[in-house]
Amino acid sequence: MQDMLQTITQQIQLPIMQDLNSSTYYSILIDETTDISIVKQMTLMARYFTPNMELKTTFLELIDLPDGKADTIMTSLKNFFTTHQLDTSRLIGFGSDGASVMVGRKTGVATQLKAINPEMLNVHCIAHRLALASGQASSNIPYLKKFKDIMRQLFYFYQNSAVRMHGLKEIENILGDPVVKLKDICDTRWLSHLNSVEAVKRCHPALIASLEREASERTDATAAGLAMFVKSPFFLCAIAMLLDTLPHLNRLSKLFQKTAIDFSMVDTLVSSTQLVLTNLLDNPGPNTKDIATYFNSLEEYGVKYKQTEVDRFQEQVYQPFINNVISNLHDRFPDTSVLDSFSVFDPDLLDQRDPSTNEYLQFQKLKKLAKQFPSIGTSDAAEEEFTSLRNIIASKMKDQTSRQVLEKTAKMTDLYPILSKYCQIALVVPVSTADCERTFSTLNRVKSILRNRLSQHILNCLMTISTEGPSIQNFDFQACVTAFAQKKRRKLNL
Repeated sequence: MQDMLQTITQQIQLPIMQDLNSSTYYSILIDETTDISIVKQMTLMARYFTPNMELKTTFLELIDLPDGKADTIMTSLKNFFTTHQLDTSRLIGFGSDGASVMVGRKTGVATQLKAINPEMLNVHCIAHRLALASGQASSNIPYLKKFKDIMRQLFYFYQNSAVRMHGLKEIENILGDPVVKLKDICDTRWLSHLNSVEAVKRCHPALIASLEREASERTDATAAGLAMFVKSPFFLCAIAMLLDTLPHLNRLSKLFQKTAIDFSMVDTLVSSTQLVLTNLLDNPGPNTKDIATYFNSLEEYGVKYKQTEVDRFQEQVYQPFINNVISNLHDRFPDTSVLDSFSVFDPDLLDQRDPSTNEYLQFQKLKKLAKQFPSIGTSDAAEEEFTSLRNIIASKMKDQTSRQVLEKTAKMTDLYPILSKYCQIALVVPVSTADCERTFSTLNRVKSILRNRLSQHILNCLMTISTEGPSIQNFDFQACVTAFAQKKRRKLNL
């Protein structure tokens, strides 16, 4: 089994490493996790161009780590580079979750990699930055910290008891409410907060009835305490507030989790979200405006509308929370001069009638790129190429996106040898490491769900070969697995 798995690994990995070695530039994306066997592991992914100039983000390897120290991670990376003979001078981008072990100024992984290649760009994943900006907005608001704790208690109160869960579903059926399963709030799962709040809102009447039933019939003190909390005016106001604000943050998060996110749009998307949230301060969303109706729908369950409590919530929770989110978005997404310099290729910033308008700003951005990547060429040579390229962009590519312009220019290596490399770098730099999180999801599925099934299936195959087919000693594993891997690679378009 181990020989078969090793051969499959080699067959799948070989063409990936060949493409990676042929790419002019490549970036790596790393993140850490702990699997179900309590083993610390690091996922390693790469972003690169194939020989036919197709941009890819691909899983490379899952590496066991004895600890999470920066030196340990660097040792593992160096071993990987050496084993696969990767040229670190072409390592142009490094993406991580922004943890101190990754981006620390003295001994962080990014710092040690920049010592190997000073031209490398270190990028803090925008999806993680957004999660930090929204998650930390409630850190200095006492009620919201308590609210999150109560939401988790509600989830586990039913999750850990089949009897309670069955009772909740029965009440939902009796009341005609949708049968909703409560969702857990988890800061590492970026979209979980909205899912959790929506679930509570949909089954709020049944939830109150269920908790009060558990408290009276089973004398459950926890249920009694939770019932009092979910009937409080602040709880209803918090549900309404989050239903108005979280969809905007979730929409931004989903955009940032895309593999092909255009970095030039990041500032625009963040700014537009800030404007929407700022507008909510003076013009509350539909759920907050209709808060009286929400209270009235639960009046028969002992919920009473109190305007003084609603006003107090606005002052103590609503306005501070939204202001914190806006402020955190501003702090977590500062302008990055080098990344911002790639906007010189943005067609929206070029005057179609006279592309040389704002030439000074254009050349300033090119000077920053030339300073960051001196091995590519001088700023004077880049400016000379751009005086020709900007006319083409303004006349032929004006209706295209910034990413499309970058993709087309990246292929013009003969015509624009310097600018084409700048564009390749802009496309290869990892703006988001959300793909690493998808690796962890796959890891959990394989290790927790498929492990026993896969082992049993392989064992059955080997038993069949040894009992009904030719002798297992004479079976050509290499030929069999090679053919299987090639077929699988074509099917998956790897």
